[in-house]
Amino acid sequence: MISKSLITLSLIGIVFFGGIIIYFLMFIANRNFYTICDLYKNKFGNLPLSTELFYTSSPFFLAGYNKKSKYSKNINDVEFIRSLPKKLTRIYVINYYFSIIISCFFCMLAAMLYVIK
Repeated sequence: MISKSLITLSLIGIVFFGGIIIYFLMFIANRNFYTICDLYKNKFGNLPLSTELFYTSSPFFLAGYNKKSKYSKNINDVEFIRSLPKKLTRIYVINYYFSIIISCFFCMLAAMLYVIK
C-alpha cells in the first residue's frame, strides 16, 4: 500500500511544478496582452480603466475574459474579445483550466497534510 508521506510528496511535487508551469504560461500570456491592448486601442481609441492599470503595470492575466468591464465606455468590448484570433486568446483559456487543476491538487495536499498531522 502507498504510504501517506509518498502521496504527500507527490502532491507537493505536482503543486510545485504546476506553479512553475503556470508562471511560464502567464509570462507567455503577458506578450499577448500587449498585442490585444494595441488592437483594442486601434479599434476604440483608448483602453478601459481597469485594463489601463494592468497595461502600465505587469499583467499576468486578462481579468474578466468575455465579460464587460464596468469601467469601459464601449458597448462592443465582448464582441471584440470574441473576435480576436484564437492564437491570442488560447493561452488564457489554457492558463485558466490548468490553474483550476493545480488548485485542486493544492486542496488535496492541504487535506493530506491535515490528515497526517
